[in-house]
Amino acid sequence: MLGITDTPAAKAAAAAKDLIKDATEATFVKDVIEVSQTHPVIVDFWAPWCGPCKTLTPMLEAAVTAAGGKVRLVGVYDEGKINAPERFVAYLSAALEAGKK
Repeated sequence: MLGITDTPAAKAAAAAKDLIKDATEATFVKDVIEVSQTHPVIVDFWAPWCGPCKTLTPMLEAAVTAAGGKVRLVGVYDEGKINAPERFVAYLSAALEAGKK
């Protein structure tokens, strides 16, 4: 073993991987709903054609990394579907209702 994963940069990259990730509709419950039980989660709906996303996403990534594990960032690719965020809001609403019971 070369010990590459023991370097500070490798450890920081591994930690950032847990703080910042991409989710799909299939992983949204695990990546957002379940994690939100223990940490605040920012959900960033983005698309490659979105100019503001290209500015906002790096700022969110920097802020989440600087927060040192107090908050998570999950990116959701919008896939050009105008109603994509509404689908995920339905997941959030259902999770909140389930938590009240």
